[in-house]
Amino acid sequence: MSLKFYIFLAFSLFYIQLGYAQNSIEGQISDSQTLEKLVGASVQVVGTKIATLSDKNGYFFLPNVNIGQKVAISFL
Repeated sequence: MSLKFYIFLAFSLFYIQLGYAQNSIEGQISDSQTLEKLVGASVQVVGTKIATLSDKNGYFFLPNVNIGQKVAISFL
């Protein structure tokens, strides 16, 4: 097989992997008026079981979130 075929195959596999790539979301949650960090705020990817709570500094991390998915944040 030719070198062009192998280069094409390598790029094809690279683009297929990009299609299945998943991202993560991280951030810090705070009260919009007092700017106090919110401990224990719930962060969930809408329509999935992917969820977490913010830590003592208001930080959260959600792995395996696809581009375009919506995130809901709630705090009681």
